[in-house]
Amino acid sequence: MKDPQFYLECGYEDTGYVSPNLTSSDIYPDYIEQEVMETVRSVQEKQTYNTITFGFMTDLHLALTYNHKVRMQRNLNAYKEICKRAQVDFLALGGDYTNEGCKAYKSDCYRQLRAYFDGIDYYPVNGNHDDGSIWDTSYIKVNGHDNWLSHDELYRLFYNHLPQKGIKVAEHGLYYYKNDNLSKTRYVFLDTNDTPDTINEDGTVKYPGQCNFKMSQKQLDWLVNDALSFDEEGWSVIFVGHSVFRNVDDIPVGEGDSFEGIRILHDILGSYKSGAVCNVCYGEDEIKQEVNVDFSKRIRADVVAMFVGDHHADAVEEYRGIKYILTANSVTYYTGESYQVPRADGDKTEILFDIVTVDKKDRTIYVTRMGAGEDRVVEY
Repeated sequence: MKDPQFYLECGYEDTGYVSPNLTSSDIYPDYIEQEVMETVRSVQEKQTYNTITFGFMTDLHLALTYNHKVRMQRNLNAYKEICKRAQVDFLALGGDYTNEGCKAYKSDCYRQLRAYFDGIDYYPVNGNHDDGSIWDTSYIKVNGHDNWLSHDELYRLFYNHLPQKGIKVAEHGLYYYKNDNLSKTRYVFLDTNDTPDTINEDGTVKYPGQCNFKMSQKQLDWLVNDALSFDEEGWSVIFVGHSVFRNVDDIPVGEGDSFEGIRILHDILGSYKSGAVCNVCYGEDEIKQEVNVDFSKRIRADVVAMFVGDHHADAVEEYRGIKYILTANSVTYYTGESYQVPRADGDKTEILFDIVTVDKKDRTIYVTRMGAGEDRVVEY
């Protein structure tokens, strides 16, 4: 990282999730169009009267100062073309939408994204980079929160279209669910960075979203008593969140406290799937998390999987009997040992997102990749 004065003057990050130079500014080049048609054929082969289909795109990290705008439009144009030819119900987004920068810069990134998503039926979840809290703490190194985006501000920037779609978003919360009554499928969108908007005496954010993977008691109560409440048999439930935080189950309770939102989520979903009692308590004071529920006495939906981003890698993992399907970063490139999907300029690997088809009869999830990476098949 550079000296804080550089970031103060610049107003945005100049390193990190930076993509290679583009040889063309065409927002829908021929090689992307060709891949679209192959993706459409693959999706259509899997679709029957037993299936549901939706898109999943995550970790955009859009930077207005790089060539991300072209790459973002290439992703979305490809998605729109697929929707014209195959039945895709909506686009789920897995968090981390903008590049790092001051509040004005980050807000501009969100407004640009809203323009790009115009006409697309999209449903977002909150990511750990989304509130901008890292800018004050790590880049310009000040004891303040001038560049932090509260949950209310994030809602106004990127979520306030949801009520127009009949979605009830909890007050001061970025979590909600939507029902597909025809297929009897519920999609539950979770906020895994749901912490109190508390400011310390020195002006810093007490629980910056960058490093606190937690779920508020209010959201946990909503999840247990509302989102996971069904009046009749035959429903399925699909979860969308930002992080699964790998190996968190191996961390002793009391250590790695910033990940307890993930730990308690594993506890709840695992108990729900198996129809068991969930009696857990983590943390204390304003971040205390407690759940006491007997799922054996409930009408329960069939748990399909949870779709997440955050890790910038493709993987399928299982915790407490729940399949977690991880998808790599959509727009940005990043190299390193854990970043597994090769990307290049001038071919289909410039972009990356999934078209998910769930066959409820065969209990199979088909994850069809558009762009970089491979298709995946997951049984649940």
